Amino acid sequence: MSQKEVLAVQNANFKNWRKLPIDRHVLELCGEAGEVANATKKYMRTLEGWKIGIITKEELIEKLKEELADIRICLDLIANYYDLDLVELVRSKLEVNIKKFGWKDPRDI
Repeated sequence: MSQKEVLAVQNANFKNWRKLPIDRHVLELCGEAGEVANATKKYMRTLEGWKIGIITKEELIEKLKEELADIRICLDLIANYYDLDLVELVRSKLEVNIKKFGWKDPRDI
């Protein structure tokens, strides 16, 4: 689903979503990132032999799919709030990093 499609879902279901304080979207993003970290922590504990927080690699992957999707939705919400094109922002930032860090530009390979 593209950022524009997320915006359409927002507009169809939450008529006053732009009136919500931006901090709600930002805090939601932080919470979702925390869930990714927590699932990863539990998986790493399992690899270290802990009996607490047992999670298989398959369970971790399923949890990551869910939480990473939530993170993407949160990012789209924040970008839409400010009328920003998230794809263009990422593209622009990668251009900066290619120059800044001397990364290989895949377009040149």
